[in-house]
This record gives sequence, C-alpha cells and structure tokens, in this order.
Amino acid sequence: MNAVIFDIDNTLAYIDKSVKGFRKNYDWSRVDEDKPIRFLTHMIYMNELAFHKIFYSTGRDESARDKTLAWLNKYEFSEYEINSTELYMKPASSYEKSTITKHRAYLDIIKDYNVRLVVDDDPKVISMFTAMGVNCLQPFFLNP
Repeated sequence: MNAVIFDIDNTLAYIDKSVKGFRKNYDWSRVDEDKPIRFLTHMIYMNELAFHKIFYSTGRDESARDKTLAWLNKYEFSEYEINSTELYMKPASSYEKSTITKHRAYLDIIKDYNVRLVVDDDPKVISMFTAMGVNCLQPFFLNP
C-alpha cells in the first residue's frame, strides 16, 4: 500500500504571530492554539481517495501528542479519525533535529508502506528525502 507523510508545523499548522501573546515555537503546551492551513486538507483527502495511507511526522515532542491529535481531528485533516499510530513525534524533552525524527519515522513506515510523497516545509528535511529518492513537496504560503 502507498503512503504520504505530512509535516505539521508550517505545513498544516501555523502560529498567528499577529495575535498578542502568540505561541512560541517550542511551547508544546499551546499547540492547540495553532491555526490550520486548510489548503492542504484537499490534498490529504485526494490521497485518501487514492487509497494512500496518511501519516503525520512532526518536530513536536511527545508531550504534545494528545493536543496534536485532538487538533488534527478537530480541523479534519483526514476523512477518518486520526489515531496515535499515524503520528510520529520526537521523544519527550528531546532536542534532536527534525531530520533525525523524520528519518526514523520513515524507516518505520516503509516496513509496511511504499512512501510516495513527503510534504514538509523544512529545506533540510526535503534535501534528506530527495537524496533518498523520495518525492517531496515543499509548500510555501504567502497567506495561509
């Protein structure tokens, strides 16, 4: 079965920095305040219709798992309930680079799936996956 991996921060979610007291990048306790980037919802739905399994891989750490899952489901980033096994995160209190987290997620996913596409905003992550021969899409939003 084929799979697509989506990043979350700056790909599906953005921090509205125009709001006073906005969430800082590593404040995992407030990830439920992030705004959705709805544009990519349609891409997720199209991949689900094509019978591609959707996974989410993020640089957020495990302390944000419950809020991240609730946020993904609240904003319907899948036509189905997103469960914990579809979300890959850093270990709690980890400062490892996103490339390490996402490479580890990829290695786990390819045990059962053929990864057809990775969607991520981080140029280092994109470079890593393209060097591995994985198709990538790097979104850039002027007005999410």
